[in-house]
Amino acid sequence: MPDATFQSAQQLVAHLKASLDSLHESAKLRNDVRDLDDQLPNLQYKDWAACIEHARCAGTPESDCDDLKPAGDWPDVP
Repeated sequence: MPDATFQSAQQLVAHLKASLDSLHESAKLRNDVRDLDDQLPNLQYKDWAACIEHARCAGTPESDCDDLKPAGDWPDVP
């Protein structure tokens, strides 16, 4: 096998290894984003609940917090 072919094969293997490392990092980042997607509605609910509690203490309308309520079927703030 000529040296040039062998060198090309080694470069290909090195590039493939680097690509696999990138793929693993990409998968980790996708999982991190998926975890954040799961956490975000809960954080939005907590923010909305805090706004409601503050409105009750301050005597302001609770409806001022409507834009903070996350989408979906969430329980009312006790």
